[in-house]
Amino acid sequence: MFSSELGALRLARAFGFAIAAFGLSVAAHVMAGGTPPSVTASLVLGGATLWVSLFLTGQRRGSRSIVAAMGLLQLLLHQALMMSAAGSRCAALDAAGSHLHTLGAEARS
Repeated sequence: MFSSELGALRLARAFGFAIAAFGLSVAAHVMAGGTPPSVTASLVLGGATLWVSLFLTGQRRGSRSIVAAMGLLQLLLHQALMMSAAGSRCAALDAAGSHLHTLGAEARS
């Protein structure tokens, strides 16, 4: 069922979802020791996240699909942030899936 709310409310929901997804991903990335994304990477990834959010707000969604979309976006943004960070790498610490972001030798000097 398509939503009849096509105006500012849909745009506000899309912005809210995009900001939450992108902000959560960048905050977790930086807190784990990764480098913050550049302005260019932030604009590209933020724009892509907003586009996905606009697509998702085209229909009414249940809480399960919203949580699934947020989780999938977190995985995709994590990979994109790792690719955009020059000289850093992500290494699993243990079988539980804990992460450690470290700078490579070329990025430290």
